[in-house]
Amino acid sequence: MTTVPAPDRRLERRRGALRPDARHREHLHHCGTAAATARRHRMRRGIYRTPRGLPCHAHLVQFGGEERREHERGVRLQEAHSATADPNLSAPTLTHYYTSSLYLVPTKKDNAEGYWYHLPGTYVIFTAEYPNAYLDKALLFHDSHVWHFNSALRNKKSPRALEKLVKEAEDIGKKLSKSEDDEYRNDMAFRMVQFALKDKSLTEVTEAIERCMKSINIDRVLVMEKFLIDYMTTQEENAVVRLNASLIPFDLKIAQLKSVIPLEYDELIENYWRDLKRSTTPGLSKACLPDNYDAEGLAKSYKLMIKMRGCVPYGENPFALREVIVGFILNVFVIGSVFGLLSLAHFCIEWYFSYPGFIRMAPSSK
Repeated sequence: MTTVPAPDRRLERRRGALRPDARHREHLHHCGTAAATARRHRMRRGIYRTPRGLPCHAHLVQFGGEERREHERGVRLQEAHSATADPNLSAPTLTHYYTSSLYLVPTKKDNAEGYWYHLPGTYVIFTAEYPNAYLDKALLFHDSHVWHFNSALRNKKSPRALEKLVKEAEDIGKKLSKSEDDEYRNDMAFRMVQFALKDKSLTEVTEAIERCMKSINIDRVLVMEKFLIDYMTTQEENAVVRLNASLIPFDLKIAQLKSVIPLEYDELIENYWRDLKRSTTPGLSKACLPDNYDAEGLAKSYKLMIKMRGCVPYGENPFALREVIVGFILNVFVIGSVFGLLSLAHFCIEWYFSYPGFIRMAPSSK
């Protein structure tokens, strides 16, 4: 639970009241309504969404006595720095906003932009991690998952072990987003593309588009992994139809992305999406992919891979160095513990036999 220090009352009196702009007033109202609803349902931590779909990351902290859930029910809390805000926002300035029921201090902590709020009897902190940093982190963990999944395939792990890997990847994704919304990451990536199109350079727009397609591809890879696991156990006749139906939604999302992007980016999107699909097919390296990258060709390639296990790509684990370091530290700890115990035992034995009160009992002579 986050603990927020009490505000400086002298600063309140000195700064007076600075009103937010119209956009912030709208966020203030919608996020306040969402937070009040959450308090009525006894939610202490969570992500609230405005009618426009913008997230309000809220951590409610109890402060002295029972939380006044009904107090200031209509209080309007400003959304501090939503996921749609400028990710390159400079360090916050000492601008303060104060009312009889709300105290706000812009702050920067732990690579996140946030604001401190003071309510009677309750402290609230709203934070929003940099969107691009969050998306890159999600992609990094996904690459690590794909490496472990392909390694399990090469080692002929059971379908249950593969299912466990997929479940762990989904859980990590939810922990990173701190949301139960399956489309949270894709929505954020899509909004970052729209934001980049307004006033960003060509390079930044291209990076935002590629990041959005990679985000969509994360879900596509997980769907294909689930299909492969089922196909390994059943290989039903309608597998081609089922695989095709599961992949169509992702092509539709790319089409939706193209619909809001200027025409000069269409070729970039088509080429990048085609290469991305072929380079991230779970269980199949590029050399084993069919010429016609469709559901029927993929099903045939998967059937061959299940028999031979020779087409599974090796790839690269982004956390390989970290895992090696952790393993080395654990080995050093175990070996050091063993030597420490042996040294202690040797010392105890020597001390016991050299203790002055110890008298060797010689055999009696008759």
